[in-house]
Amino acid sequence: MATLHYRQQQVGDVEVFYREAGPGDAPVLLLLHGFPTASHMFRDLIPLLADRYRVIAPDLPGFGQTKAPPRERFPYSFDALAEVIGGFVDAIGLERYALYIFDYGAPTGLRLAMKHPERVTAIISQNGNAYVEGFSDQWGAWEAYWRDPSEANREACRASLSPDAIRDWQYGTGSDRALLSPDGYELDIAYMARPGAEEIQLDLILDYRSNLALYPAFQAYFRAHQPPLLAAWGRHDPAFVPAGAFAYTRDLPEAEVHLLDAGHFALETHHEKIAALVRDFLGRTLANPGSDARSAGARPATVPGQRTGVRCMPQPMSTSPFAEPLIRIGETAIARQDDAALDAYFAPNFLFHGPGGDLTYPELKAYFASLRAALSGMTVERAAIIGEGSYLAARTIFSGTFDAVFTAAPGGPLQPNGRQIRWEVMNHFRYDEDGRLAEEWVQYDVRALNEQLRVPARNQADPQGE
Repeated sequence: MATLHYRQQQVGDVEVFYREAGPGDAPVLLLLHGFPTASHMFRDLIPLLADRYRVIAPDLPGFGQTKAPPRERFPYSFDALAEVIGGFVDAIGLERYALYIFDYGAPTGLRLAMKHPERVTAIISQNGNAYVEGFSDQWGAWEAYWRDPSEANREACRASLSPDAIRDWQYGTGSDRALLSPDGYELDIAYMARPGAEEIQLDLILDYRSNLALYPAFQAYFRAHQPPLLAAWGRHDPAFVPAGAFAYTRDLPEAEVHLLDAGHFALETHHEKIAALVRDFLGRTLANPGSDARSAGARPATVPGQRTGVRCMPQPMSTSPFAEPLIRIGETAIARQDDAALDAYFAPNFLFHGPGGDLTYPELKAYFASLRAALSGMTVERAAIIGEGSYLAARTIFSGTFDAVFTAAPGGPLQPNGRQIRWEVMNHFRYDEDGRLAEEWVQYDVRALNEQLRVPARNQADPQGE
């Protein structure tokens, strides 16, 4: 087993603490942690990768063992975090590296990638979001603070920093408690209790809005440079839903997406599984270290018939028993009215979770009817379908000509504009033991849809579509 070293590197006024293991001449994997943790979140992953890679995991300023000035003398923003980590990368001489990005590590690492795309050999995103579709409906207090940075809204965000929120919401949601070691969350709770720590985190919570403003730039980077990308995603993450993982395939058609039966801190319970995925992915991607990110390594073939070309893992569309019925119900019962087929497909206690709130099955069926009435020639297509057990995830595309009143619009009835509408959503489905659809989560870009519908600004829902 490779020896793990604990080191410090001075970058301006910041002393960056980092963990390092693996051969000095091996391909580099840079691990960037998230909120509210530090590089100790990688304590179980590093030993499983360090025989093959030089693994480096720094603590971001304001986190863990990195020593940075107080907030009065240091701007705790994501631009500043990226500047320090960029200086750290330069100081220790990293010329090429793969990025492992998680939570706050995603906007930090993607800033580095945009600045020096030639350095990035591959990206592993473990619940590291870069798309509005990835947001759950649990961001209310933070969003209010972004819109109005008042003292009252700042205080409302403080609940996110409490021991209960860290232990039970951040770590506990969707995790198997029998596999969840207290080591990680107890250390995070202790770090948060240090003098000044909460105020630093509240500064970063406010600045998180800068990351959303950069999402189009991140996505432009993906399209321009096509870095090989693996998304290993805890499907039960209460903050970043699986739609965020599948959204990568829109700009990176060859991205590999894996959903894990885990929560936000998937490494706490699934480090062996994630290590295996990373080893396989990098083993193929970096097979030819001298090539650039767009041509590195052999890649598996695309699933036949997959419209987007996404590599579906662990279970492709053709092997999921729920995939073909999902395609058929869209084409024959949603695009065209067939209430009997819908009644047979949906479970009686079905529940829909969307940007505008929850709907029962009768309410969703009425919404479908309103959509059909508004869009002539309506079609429903499914793409990028991935299945695992009783779950499916997919991209759904609604198309049609908006030439009749849309009575079910969130802000009230909308008059037609005669435009051709193409509306993409990310779906996550759960089926019951009888094979009927029991629950559905949907995310989409509300702003983009409103622009197509030409919704007046006063009628628009929250533009981030969370």
